[in-house]
Amino acid sequence: MLSNIEDIHRISKYRIKDREKASIFQYICSQPSPTRKKTAADLKIRPTTVSKSVQELIQDTLVYEGEAKNPGKQGRPEICLYPNLDRYSAIAIYVVSLKIKGALINLGEDILTEETITLTAGADNRVLTREISSLIHHLDLKKPAGSKILGAGISLPGTVNLPTRTWISSARWPSLRNLSFDAIEEKSGHKLSVHRFLDTELEFLLIKNPDYRQGGTILFHWGYGIGSAYANMGRILRSTLGRFGEIGHWKTDDPFPRKCTCGLTGCLETKAALWALLPDIRKTYPHTPEDENEFRDFFQDSDLEQFPLMERAIESIILALTNLYKIFFPDRILIISPFTHCKSILTRLKEGLLNNIPDFARETVSLENLNEGFQGGIYGSTYPLFRNMLRNALIAHWEN
Repeated sequence: MLSNIEDIHRISKYRIKDREKASIFQYICSQPSPTRKKTAADLKIRPTTVSKSVQELIQDTLVYEGEAKNPGKQGRPEICLYPNLDRYSAIAIYVVSLKIKGALINLGEDILTEETITLTAGADNRVLTREISSLIHHLDLKKPAGSKILGAGISLPGTVNLPTRTWISSARWPSLRNLSFDAIEEKSGHKLSVHRFLDTELEFLLIKNPDYRQGGTILFHWGYGIGSAYANMGRILRSTLGRFGEIGHWKTDDPFPRKCTCGLTGCLETKAALWALLPDIRKTYPHTPEDENEFRDFFQDSDLEQFPLMERAIESIILALTNLYKIFFPDRILIISPFTHCKSILTRLKEGLLNNIPDFARETVSLENLNEGFQGGIYGSTYPLFRNMLRNALIAHWEN
């Protein structure tokens, strides 16, 4: 969030002094104990503009004054300025495997506290509404003194109808049907910002990496489930239904198709998703974790790569990547997966993709493993809450 504050007023309806106030606040956030004088000099903004903007930021408790710099010198002392990063906070709710995780973060993207709830696959609307509302309430109780919570950003798998604010379904919880977010808002007492989780992750990556906004970018997830998101020139493609890039539920040519958690048979997930591989893996390793982060570490320390089921899974993923590439012809494919932390598997995916796409395209596409894993569930889902607050807070009210 802090790296994008100065862009908060880039659209034309904002005035120069609004943009200067945003730049001043970002500078205070990014520099060690700056003063008004140094801020004006480094940003090349008039000292009177800096003084008026800083005064408004102090009045709004977004900035506070600290100690005097170089005390004892002749002349008016220079006062150090500090951002009050805990003035506003937000709650992030996201899903990992069958766990619902929550985090409380501040304006500086610091994670102040986290909590996790583990559900069974049989959880229905009533259970999910109760547990998500309870998680939001518990995180609210842990906010810093004087902090205002802007709301909760919720990043979810499955079909999420944004216009109607309804979680229509999720293969992880087959009993979930048409869950209304209005009920969670009412129970939790907080405004919700709702997102499909892969869109949120890609949005976060586009914000943090300007290069990804050039051309086409596919985000590919291979973990507990399988899915994708796509952006062209920084704009994410979405559907009115609430689903997009659901390659995990593409039909495969399988002579003995298995039933998928979505209710159909022969889906790609039945061959390669972690949920489908776990029963066979646990025959050898009964305590194999289903949490993707825990499984990533377990997988690297095991011999699972040599199992025949992994060979089938890898070949299925290579085919999926190839077909996905031929639909969009992107400039880059970004992979988040507990499996691709194994370098040999990542190499096989790269070679398999390049061997199955046209010669003329091989030099134009890159495949990159995102070692950090998912971050958008926390930062991407709360970004709109902080952005909307800052757009109002960083308007200059002083007169020229």
